Amino acid sequence: MRISRHELYELVSKSPLSKVAPGLGISPTALAEICRNHNVPYPGSGYWTRVSLGQAVALDPLPPDTDEQPINIEPSKARVRRTVARTTDATAEPSKSAGHAADTSVVVKERPARPHPIIAGWIADHERRRREAAASRDAWRIRMAPAPLSAIDHRRHAILEALFRALEGKGAKLSETEKGLLRVTIDGENIDFQVREKNRQVRVSPQDSRSSYLSQELVGTGKLVFAIRTYLRGPHHEEWRETASNPLEGQLPKIVDRLFEGARILKAWHLEQEQDRERWRQEAAQRAEKERLAKQEQKRRERLGELARNWTTAGQIREFLAAIRSKPLSSEAELGGKTLADWMAWAEDAADALDATRGGAEGLFSIISSVKVEPGWG
Repeated sequence: MRISRHELYELVSKSPLSKVAPGLGISPTALAEICRNHNVPYPGSGYWTRVSLGQAVALDPLPPDTDEQPINIEPSKARVRRTVARTTDATAEPSKSAGHAADTSVVVKERPARPHPIIAGWIADHERRRREAAASRDAWRIRMAPAPLSAIDHRRHAILEALFRALEGKGAKLSETEKGLLRVTIDGENIDFQVREKNRQVRVSPQDSRSSYLSQELVGTGKLVFAIRTYLRGPHHEEWRETASNPLEGQLPKIVDRLFEGARILKAWHLEQEQDRERWRQEAAQRAEKERLAKQEQKRRERLGELARNWTTAGQIREFLAAIRSKPLSSEAELGGKTLADWMAWAEDAADALDATRGGAEGLFSIISSVKVEPGWG
C-alpha cells in the first residue's frame, strides 16, 4: 500500500493508532515507527483521553519535507494471518462451547490447572468453612455453611481467571479491597470492579413459611454482570451484562481495553486535580502575601505617626527647657543625686531620643523600613 504523508497525517489525526493500524494491516507500534521515520506528527494516548473528556486539544501541524515520495506500507504477514483466521472463524459454525471468548487474546478455560492466587484463596476459604461447619456437628452452623460451588460460581471463577491473566499480561496488578471488591492497578491508578450474578425479584408464594413477612425475594438468573465501581469522569460505559447471544466471555477484550482506558482517564483527571490544587496553593500564597504587605504598610504608617508625635513632643521639651533656662537657676544645686546641669542634659537627651529627624531623611526612613511583618504572621 502506498500513501502520502498528508493522507497518513489525516488518518492519525482523526483516530488513535490502535484503530488506524488494523486498516493498514500493521501493528500500532509499526505505524508509530513509520510516522516517526517520515516526520508525521501523531497524538499520544493523553491526547485522546483529553478528547474523551471534552478538553481542548491541539495537534502539531504537518511539517514540510523535501522528500514527498509516497510511503510504502507493507502489511505484516502475522497480521494477515490473524486477519484470515478471524475471517475464517466468522464464517465457520458457532463454537459448541460457550466458555471461550470470541477474541483468542483472552481465552477462558473452564478449570485451569493452577488457579490465580486470588481465586485459589477464595476456593480454599470456601472449603475451609464447609469443613469447619461439618466438623462442629452444630445443626445451626451446618445449616449456615456455604453451599457447594455452583456452576455459575465455577464460570465466574473461569472468567475472572482469564481476565486476571490478560490484565497481568499487560502489566496490571490485581488485589482485593476491604469492601469485597476486586482492584486492578494500572500505571499507579486503582479501579475497583466486580463480576456478579444478575438477580431478579420474584413474588414469594403465600404458602412459603420461610419468608412470610416478605412479598418478594431476589433469585439468581444465571447471567453474569461485570461492573466498574470506581467513578470515571464523563459518560462512560461501566457495566457489561451478558445475554444468551452475547456471553460475558466474548466481552472480555473490550473490558480489558476499557480498564486501561479508565486508568488513562483517572491519570489525566488526577493530574488536572493536582494542577488545580497547585493553582489554589499559589492563589492562597498570593492572598497571604497581599495581606502581609497590607498589614506591614499599616504598621509602618502607625510607626510614622508615632515618630511624628514623638517629634512634636521633642519640640515641646526643647521649648520647655528654653523657658527654664530663661529663669535664674543654680546649676550646682543637687536634686535626687543630680545637679540641675545634669537634669538639663538628661532632658535634652530625652528630647533627642524622641526626635527621629536628627538623622535626616535617611535616618527617619531607616526606622520606618525596619518595621516588617514576616510571612505566617497570622
